[in-house]
Order: sequence, then structure tokens, then C-alpha cells
Amino acid sequence: MKDFLAISSMAAMLVASGAAIAQTEIVYGSYSPPSASLNSAGLVPYLEKVEELSEGTIQTQLIAGGALVGTKTTLPGIRDGIVDGGMVVALYYPTDLPVNNTITGLVALGGDGRVDAAASIETTLFDCPTCIEEWEKWNAKYISGYSTTGYSLICVEPASSLQDLAGRKVRAPGGFGRMADALNMVPVNLTITETYEGLQRGQVDCTFGPPGWLRNFSFSDVAKHVMLTQTGSTFGGSLLNLRLDKWSELTDSQKKAVIDAAPAAVAGYVLGYMAEDETALEEAKQKGVTAVEAPDDVMEMLRQHGMADVETVVKLSEERGVENAEEIAAAFVKNHEKWQKIVAERGATQDGYEAALRDEIFSRFPMD
Repeated sequence: MKDFLAISSMAAMLVASGAAIAQTEIVYGSYSPPSASLNSAGLVPYLEKVEELSEGTIQTQLIAGGALVGTKTTLPGIRDGIVDGGMVVALYYPTDLPVNNTITGLVALGGDGRVDAAASIETTLFDCPTCIEEWEKWNAKYISGYSTTGYSLICVEPASSLQDLAGRKVRAPGGFGRMADALNMVPVNLTITETYEGLQRGQVDCTFGPPGWLRNFSFSDVAKHVMLTQTGSTFGGSLLNLRLDKWSELTDSQKKAVIDAAPAAVAGYVLGYMAEDETALEEAKQKGVTAVEAPDDVMEMLRQHGMADVETVVKLSEERGVENAEEIAAAFVKNHEKWQKIVAERGATQDGYEAALRDEIFSRFPMD
């Protein structure tokens, strides 16, 4: 009995010692305000879930509001170890992430964030090995992407017709610039954190963006008019990632915790964004913001553009040296159609959408 107790005590000490050795901290950077759904509905629950599933062997810290990394510094910040991970908006890195921007460039097909997020994640993980290689060149382990909700036009002056939009300067980075061209608007390439000042000072007359930005970035203070197009969305970057150096330090059980927490983060972020849009729009109306549905001719212009833009995205990617751009775009279109059906069947609730993500994507995540 004494021998048994001695052996048990030694085993417990070894386990405790092993747990101590495996203890690690993940510092995550976010450019968005702490209250934004990116953080409150996506990253905060995700990091808490990672701690829980790792049984406390991973401790996490979220540094929001751009305190460590911003929209254009997150990618090099991960590479250089300033943060262990952070949301990377790929459209801000067209020359650094040309392969991934093939997916990001297909913004005109977007509109339902649940579909867009799932299709971009599945395409990146399973249909685009060169996408993963590109992340790894930046010392980043890609874990999951994201999507905003459908974009509308948030403007300083009233806009209710196609004629009203013609000639207006609009914040429209990446593929949104081509959407602007389709509406005879003038695209201006600003980051989201530069947009408030741009609207305030007349650098732009409008911005493409979801209604939630009226609150998150205080756009309702300077732009009082919204045309609800709900077409196009930002996807194809990386919501969740880790420095490869950090990933390689994790035990197998810790890696599993990092992956198993991902479906909740994506579902929380996307569904949180949807709820936030509704709330923010209602709050903005109380502050004098007007919102009108986009007229039929605007929606038809955007529909026709979306259908034709796939070929343009492929061509632009090939010009940037992406050899398999056509295959990547075709895979995304196929996955997008697949997820339209899945979301219609299972995506009405956060639990249902989360389960679908787990079943279809994260259950087969490549752990190597």
C-alpha cells in the first residue's frame, strides 16, 4: 500500500510538473474597440473557451483598440512576435497575401456573413494549400477566417437613387472599389480606422460598411444617411491564428483546445455582427440617421457586377503571380453554394451554425 501511495504521489508530481512546463500565454491583438462584436462576441468568448478547454494550461490576454497592432500592422506584428495572434484583414495586404486575396477579392458574392465565413474558411483550409503556405511565410498558423455582414452605403448626404450616388467619393478598399465603379462612384482606399476622419473632413462622401459601424466606429456622428444594399462583405482573411513559433510550443491537447474553440468564435462573431447591425441601426435612427432600402436599379447593378466580377478577380490574381487563381475562385464559388444550403437548414441559431461549422470544417482540421 505504501509503495502504491508513493508511486501515485510521484505520478501526481510528474503530472503537476508537466502541467507547469506546458503552461503558456497567448497575447492576442485587435484593432477594433473593445465593445465591437469582433471582440465582445468573437475573440473574448474564444479566448475564454481556449483557457477552459486547455484546463488552464493556456492563459490569454486580449489587447484591443489598436494598442499593439492596427489594421496594417497586425501581419508583421505576428511575424515579429509583437503579438501571438490577431485578426488579419487580407484586403489590406494585397501584395503580401496575393493568394489569399483571390478569396478576399470575391467580395461582390457576399451578403450573408454565415455563408461567406464558412465558404472562405473551408476554401482556405482544404482547397488552397498555397493559401496556407502564404500564411506560414508570415510565421502564422491559420486557424479560421471570418466575415462581416452584408455592406450598405453610409453617407454624409442623403442618397436614395442611383443618380444620387454617381460621382460620390466612397471608401471602398479592394474589391469594393469595383463595386463602387459599377455604381459610378469614385473609390477611395482608406482603412476602417481612417474612415471617420475621412467622412468628417470630406475626403469621402460615403463608406461601404455594415450598419453596425454606425455605433462601433461612431459613424452616426458624421454620416446621417444609409442606403441598405446589404451586398458584399469582407471575408477571406484570418480571424484566428497563432505565430508558428507559439503553435509549435503547444502540446497536442493544447492545440486541440485552440481548434475546438474556433467554431464558437466564428459563430459568435458572425451572429453577433448580425444582431449588432439591427441594434446599431435602431440606435442611429434615434440620433437622426435615416435609412432607405436600395432601389431596384442599384440592386440590379450590384447583382450583375457580382456575376461578372469572378472573372475579373481571377485575372487580377494571375497578374499578381497567383498561378492557381481560377481553381481557388471555383472552389470558393462551389463552397459558397454548399453553405447557402447548410445555413438555410442549420444556420438560424448560433448553436446550429456552430455545430455545422464543427461538423463540416473543424472536425477535420489539419493538426500538423
